[in-house]
Amino acid sequence: MRAMSVLWTLLATMVLDRLWLMGLEPRVRRMFLALWLLSPCLLLYARMARSYSMQLTLALLTIYAASKWMERPQSGRWLLAYSCSSVALLYTHYLPGLAIIAAVWLVFLSNPGRSVAARMVLLAVPSLLIAVLYLPWLISLLTAIHGWRSASAYRVGNLFIDQLVRIAYWFVSFSFGETISAVGIVLGAALTPAIVYGLYRAVKSRPSWLGLIVSASAIAYIAVSRWSGFPFTPSHLLFALPFF
Repeated sequence: MRAMSVLWTLLATMVLDRLWLMGLEPRVRRMFLALWLLSPCLLLYARMARSYSMQLTLALLTIYAASKWMERPQSGRWLLAYSCSSVALLYTHYLPGLAIIAAVWLVFLSNPGRSVAARMVLLAVPSLLIAVLYLPWLISLLTAIHGWRSASAYRVGNLFIDQLVRIAYWFVSFSFGETISAVGIVLGAALTPAIVYGLYRAVKSRPSWLGLIVSASAIAYIAVSRWSGFPFTPSHLLFALPFF
């Protein structure tokens, strides 16, 4: 079971390299792959006998197909690619699948190039196809949503403290991993300003996928904040790790 998780991680690396990194400079591509393959967060979840790496791989495919479809919504090929990858992700786990689909709606509706009615019609086509393909498991999804709505929130202290802990744990997990030595804590404290500055520069450059990733991450974060405790935030938002 752990080997299956590792195989999905290797597949995610191939998807990243072939779809997301091909247009980058060779130096940047090598730097990304070095950081990716040595990421303590990735190495932690890659060896768990869970669906995390499978979710990551399918989310990378879904986000890529969604971004291409939003550029060319009349393309039947990208429509089918986005719909099928979304369904596969939904069958794997509800949270990233729903978060990315909702983010596509938000980003596409905010596109000023077409009227709202035209955008709604274009969005309805893949949404209907996803619903039809997911129909056998739709009752289970509705049951899970009902359970999420009625669940009591897992909090550390009050709401403000809980959000601080969640965001801090999420940042530390993505940056340095979740099992840090004493030396690692010191190095992490020293590196944090550089990482924060790098994130600021990245957001300022506004890559084409930024709106979709930020929207999907925010939606997934809100959902997981109600459903589970702070240690589970990074695992449920693992699809954002490559873009981080």
